Amino acid sequence: MHYCSVDRKSHEEWQLEMLVEVLSWGLGPSWVTGDSRYSGASNLKLIRHYQLGFLFALESNRLM
Repeated sequence: MHYCSVDRKSHEEWQLEMLVEVLSWGLGPSWVTGDSRYSGASNLKLIRHYQLGFLFALESNRLM
């Protein structure tokens, strides 16, 4: 697991918090994009929960 240096949150935790905050502002993105460090199952499931499309890079060892 990779961690952001500022507050020791994982990259996934950090991205989930950002997504929820942006949605709370009333913004309605159609798509969420990111690199492979944000492509964990929990992130992708949350994005689908909000009925958003996503496009992420995947590491070669990821199963879909």
